[in-house]
Amino acid sequence: MTKTATNFTPGPWRLDRSVRDSIFVEAGHRGINERTIVTVSLTETEWEKRNVGSFQECVARTKPVKTAEADAYLIASAPAMYEALNGLANTVDGFRIIEEEIRAAAGNTNWEVLQHWIDEARNALALARGEKP
Repeated sequence: MTKTATNFTPGPWRLDRSVRDSIFVEAGHRGINERTIVTVSLTETEWEKRNVGSFQECVARTKPVKTAEADAYLIASAPAMYEALNGLANTVDGFRIIEEEIRAAAGNTNWEVLQHWIDEARNALALARGEKP
């Protein structure tokens, strides 16, 4: 499997709900290299940017609360999803060496649908790296 270089904070990311009205998505080990990726507020207000030391933190405020919680879980799972999608795309790319056999067994349409979704996966991975697909 090919590992693609990224500039984002490596995972795993986790949720911290120690503050009543916020969910923090954090990376690093608690107390050592700990970094807040994003703060999802559970109160109803607009986006806000704050300077925190040498970092700029974005506070995402969403309503309703269930949506905010779901957003936080989705954000926290981003590094794992990136790695899983990258691994899947690389694995399926390896099947190209037996493309004729796959087309014979599964049909041309199935192969083309599979290739379409691998292209979509590669585009999503490029977007996550800040590149144009």
